[in-house]
Amino acid sequence: MKKFLSRDLILQLREMARKGASIRMMVEVIRSHTNTNDGLALVVDRYFKEAFLLPLGDIRHIEGSSCLGGKVYDDKQIDEILLPLISMTRERWENLM
Repeated sequence: MKKFLSRDLILQLREMARKGASIRMMVEVIRSHTNTNDGLALVVDRYFKEAFLLPLGDIRHIEGSSCLGGKVYDDKQIDEILLPLISMTRERWENLM
């Protein structure tokens, strides 16, 4: 696990969100960047928190999603939960470019 978050990856996640990417697609980009599954849920949490300025309580839903091996939410459900939240904070994170 990388100690510091990649600014380039944060910018890539924001660009993906602008283009309507699914949560699974964004998680896969983070997975590829970290090159490991060890502690991936924590890394995903940190990147989503930083990229989209969301509180940890909202982001933690990702951990139960199928894209991280969870059984609580399938892809459609996690998109329905998180994509509107990401959209709600868009004005804030757009201004951080």
